Amino acid sequence: MSNPLDQVFSALADPTRRAILAMLLEDDMAVTDVAEPFLMSLAAISKHLSVLAEAGLITQEKRGRVKWCKLEPDALRAASVWMQGFGQFEAVDLDGLERFLAAELQDPGPSDPPASFVHPEQSCHAAWLCCTNPVRDSSGESSVVAGLHEQTHTPDLQNQELAGL
Repeated sequence: MSNPLDQVFSALADPTRRAILAMLLEDDMAVTDVAEPFLMSLAAISKHLSVLAEAGLITQEKRGRVKWCKLEPDALRAASVWMQGFGQFEAVDLDGLERFLAAELQDPGPSDPPASFVHPEQSCHAAWLCCTNPVRDSSGESSVVAGLHEQTHTPDLQNQELAGL
């Protein structure tokens, strides 16, 4: 694997290696201390450590006769940046959606959103489920509106569409 990002995700794919990283969050550790909680040989732990070191997630150094492992948190930065690209797909507040739908079913007539209504998203893009974030009105009440839109639009157009719900 030549791509550093591939190496990082490959290293993180194993639960033993993730557990080792969690242990190293506390402090630097000797290899023997890293191996202690696991029911595997020291050679197997050394292999896991070498995979983590090749991915740049840890560094190892020899201090006297003891080999120490140190977490390198900056190595996770590229993976974190890559994953943040998917942050636009936030979970839907189903409880809020249920409250909104119940209110709409009780009062089927059109209602205007409050004058202070501001949608939290700047824009939505074609064929993506959008408007799923909680929306707060001037009273602080939260509701969720879900919709599938076919065009790119601005918050003003979203407010007009929501007014027609």
